[in-house]
Amino acid sequence: MLSKYAAMCGCVSIVIPKDGISKEQWRPNINDRFGIAYGFDDIQWAKETMGKVRQNFKEQQSRTLLQLEYFFEKTQSKFKKN
Repeated sequence: MLSKYAAMCGCVSIVIPKDGISKEQWRPNINDRFGIAYGFDDIQWAKETMGKVRQNFKEQQSRTLLQLEYFFEKTQSKFKKN
């Protein structure tokens, strides 16, 4: 999470790769890699995708709110019946 916060502030965040773990294995979802360099060779990509980090957070928040609304509707209707 700190790497994403750093990217939103304009800092280049570099994660040191683990031996035998590819970037895709480290974070399978490309959205989770926005703004973060997986090793020093990935810095340019991190800079190019920094602007996508905030939008990705907003999209995740919207999905979470929809899931919460669904959860509340289902639980409320279930417990009102009993």
